[in-house]
Amino acid sequence: MLMHLFILFIISLLTVFICMEILCGLTLRDVFCLK
Repeated sequence: MLMHLFILFIISLLTVFICMEILCGLTLRDVFCLK
């Protein structure tokens, strides 16, 4: 059960990261977005 929640948590983080990449531009890192 804990492993299942952990996997869902990682998938959520990856989804957020991908959304940030799309919003900031495919070639930009999130570092440039935060500036």
